[in-house]
Amino acid sequence: MPFTLTEADKKCVEAQYLIGLHSTPKGMLEIEKIVVTPADAHAKQRFYLLYMLFEGDEAMAFSQAGAGTYFDLTAIGKFENDQPFFEDLNNPNLLSALGPLPSALFDFQEAGIH
Repeated sequence: MPFTLTEADKKCVEAQYLIGLHSTPKGMLEIEKIVVTPADAHAKQRFYLLYMLFEGDEAMAFSQAGAGTYFDLTAIGKFENDQPFFEDLNNPNLLSALGPLPSALFDFQEAGIH
């Protein structure tokens, strides 16, 4: 199960160390922000589109996306070719590209996220 808003806000602060440059199989990736996003897939897609429309204003995108009750954390950035990057922190592909996150930060098995 994803996080409550309070839990997601706390985890978001703890995950800020991921901001910066990372070498990945697709090339260099600059993670610019770690943000709280809606857990609902449709609301999350709206958030991504609104984020780009509002030129990186995550507060405006979040308020317009139809957030719901549960939330995820998303890394936002771009590759060296300026290709946008939006990825949930619980995605195993992201974890393998960036290296493991500290287990104290995210215990997705315990939270019910598979």
